[in-house]
Amino acid sequence: MTTRFENLTPEKATGSVYTPIGMADDLSASILEHLEPARSFSILEPAVGDGRLLRSVLSRLNPASSISVVAYELNPVVLRETAEALVKEFPQVDFLFVGKDIIQDFLGGHLMGRQFDIVVANPPYLRTQVMGSEKAKALAKLFNLRGRLDIYYVFVLIALELLSDRGIAGFVTSNRFMKVKSGESLRSYLLANSRLLEIIDYGDTKLFDAAVLPCTFVFKRGRTDPDLVDYYSIYRTEANANPKRTGDFPYELIRCSSELDFCGTRFDVQSGHLVVSEADGTWTVGTEESTAWLHSVDAHTDRKFGDLGRIRVGIKTTADKAFILKRPESFGDTLPELARPLVTHRNAGNIVGEKEPKWMVVYPHTVRGGKRSVVSLDDFPKTSKYLEIHREQLENRSYVKKAGRRWYEIWVPQDPSKWSKPKIVFRDIADRPQFWLETSGAIINGDCYWLDSPDDIEKSEIYLALGVLNSTFITEYYDRRVNNKLYAGKRRFMTQYVEQFPLPSLEKTEAREIVQIVNTVVKRGTSATPTEMSRLNSLVYACFGLTSKKSLGSGN
Repeated sequence: MTTRFENLTPEKATGSVYTPIGMADDLSASILEHLEPARSFSILEPAVGDGRLLRSVLSRLNPASSISVVAYELNPVVLRETAEALVKEFPQVDFLFVGKDIIQDFLGGHLMGRQFDIVVANPPYLRTQVMGSEKAKALAKLFNLRGRLDIYYVFVLIALELLSDRGIAGFVTSNRFMKVKSGESLRSYLLANSRLLEIIDYGDTKLFDAAVLPCTFVFKRGRTDPDLVDYYSIYRTEANANPKRTGDFPYELIRCSSELDFCGTRFDVQSGHLVVSEADGTWTVGTEESTAWLHSVDAHTDRKFGDLGRIRVGIKTTADKAFILKRPESFGDTLPELARPLVTHRNAGNIVGEKEPKWMVVYPHTVRGGKRSVVSLDDFPKTSKYLEIHREQLENRSYVKKAGRRWYEIWVPQDPSKWSKPKIVFRDIADRPQFWLETSGAIINGDCYWLDSPDDIEKSEIYLALGVLNSTFITEYYDRRVNNKLYAGKRRFMTQYVEQFPLPSLEKTEAREIVQIVNTVVKRGTSATPTEMSRLNSLVYACFGLTSKKSLGSGN
């Protein structure tokens, strides 16, 4: 058999996170399970790295078969070492090792007419910006890509283009593309142009050395029927557990267990089919029980949280050290006149904030003639003196100057006229929902979101939303419909998810009682008691036709 090298250069690859060997073996076994028997196989590995994925596939093929491999790798040292090891281990295989960028080769037409029976990859996790604008534009046009993209999206799409009619592809990637708006292009393309066979979301299992929440998926040419996709989702059941790998993850049990134990940590395994959200197109696992649960919720939903107003992120200064005062009391009489209280995630609470804002922000924006405007520092000598100290840092924000704005402006100040109005504020990242009412007129920082509601919104609408959004029901709803978790049980409360949170009709008896409880908590100004929260939880479940956590009721 022949071994060839093509275009070895000193170019260095980045973004490499090697696949755990157990995961590589599980993925390769799944690929070959779906592959039709044949006497010959052509294989593509577009980012071979140390060869563990390719090695796992080759070790499972009949050595009597005719096997040809094309393996790409940008790092010449890694490629040489991998090539030597693979050739020695599989002397019967016809190898071509290419020290080039497969994306560039694909765009240049060098792979035109090539087709492969197996494509297996764990591509680098990098934004397309690192490729340069011209290459990114060409890819966007070719695949109709939109928004912020990761390079691994492109690897997946190229693999689909290069698959033979009988070919099977298996990928290891971050699970982000299934959960976020920027993954919409890839999700849509895969649904329309591939037949997805299996998805495994490994969630917060910490199987990688890097901070990656991985998934694997297997597909072929065709069109996807979500009901026919085998989908497995694995997340820890103890929010604060921190597993340290002292053994091999039980990959072989994923498809036949509802719960796994890994290094003393319990993991919940959901198995079912692919569910594509009608609201935002994100992907989650669907079981018969979960489908019935969500159907009940949808049937009892009067409107969504986003219908109450627009969800906005807080201010973004892009120079926090200059604008944010963490110890305003230390200024004494020199406190800048434009310093205003700042709400951050540190002030979070359920229904009401747990702590008064201690931080302040120098906020040089106001409203004139109904439009946002920047103030003149001549009118505020203490503020002017303070900001002059940080002038060099602030003027280095070239994008502020390029936008025709003054050097001392906050980059994203939001609308100053909104701060005095009551707002529902919530954290971006939290282990449980924390939505609280902010009425002090403080400014909201960029680590939180807030509801910009119309002036004529009824207090009862706000109070009902606060009751529902702080309930255990919302946590369960999130995990069933979104399930975008980070490590340690943290959840992302992004706009695309929160605006879809369901609200029941105010006409329900239970909803009116929710409003009464929230009203009591707000008037008191301290967090809801355990008894109040227990009652709120029961009332919210009842509003959606559910009698208790994970059980269906007959509500109206």
